[in-house]
Amino acid sequence: MGPDVFPITATGFGPDASAHQRWRRRSKYIAEGYRWVVDLDLEKFFDRVSHDKLMARIATRVGDQRMLKLIRGF
Repeated sequence: MGPDVFPITATGFGPDASAHQRWRRRSKYIAEGYRWVVDLDLEKFFDRVSHDKLMARIATRVGDQRMLKLIRGF
């Protein structure tokens, strides 16, 4: 799993987390032809998601059983 799954463009707690920088970046993406913005608050997501279903999805991309065990621990 890497930038193709979780792009570096995620803005929540990045090093450039100011609102002005995020708006500039969004404007750049719109100029490049992107049309979707997804805004999520993940605070409660992991309390409500089915961990078994989530791990099954992750396992389709991660083949290393040691990594899956490490992820499941969180």
